[in-house]
Amino acid sequence: MKTFYKYLSAFLLLALVNLSCSKPKDKDNMNMTEEEISDWYSQKKWLGQSQLDPHPSIEQEAFAKYYFSNQQLWDKAFDYLNHTDFDNLELGIHEIQGRELFVMVTAYDTKLPEEVFFENHKNYTDIQYVVTGREYIGLTDIESTKIRTPYEEERDITFYEVTGSINLSAHPGTFFIFFPHNVHCPALRIDQAEKVKKIVIKVKNK
Repeated sequence: MKTFYKYLSAFLLLALVNLSCSKPKDKDNMNMTEEEISDWYSQKKWLGQSQLDPHPSIEQEAFAKYYFSNQQLWDKAFDYLNHTDFDNLELGIHEIQGRELFVMVTAYDTKLPEEVFFENHKNYTDIQYVVTGREYIGLTDIESTKIRTPYEEERDITFYEVTGSINLSAHPGTFFIFFPHNVHCPALRIDQAEKVKKIVIKVKNK
């Protein structure tokens, strides 16, 4: 009988160890400290084998929140970013995983500030990458804005007037991530009008 209880205790101990090791990884990751997020982000394992650089403007805590809430979708997005020949990708919309994950490929001439508007999105987060050319992307916080055009559900977009912003230099080799609270303005000319080819990977927010 003592032998039976001995084996039972060992079995229960092993089961508890396995249970603790099999806790959902995402739950632990969602509770990371600021320092842990910084370490995780700087290691860039989430980016894969990409030679592209994330722009310093990307908010690391916000990215960790969105990434770990739907890691499978984000991993697909970065895989697409790393392995697609954007130079030869046709303009238009290309679905990666239906409407949950798709890419918009556009080409345009950069514009003067009065020709474009600041915007943000409710249902999607943007990964933006300039394939050819250069542009400024304006960036501001929601507190520095006033709604110009109310939210359009079909386009998932709101346009704003802003009282202050910064310009981020966008060029090949560096990508940006804009979350719903990031009010941004793409397609701004730097010195003079330039032709730009750009991809925007739209990642559905969970």
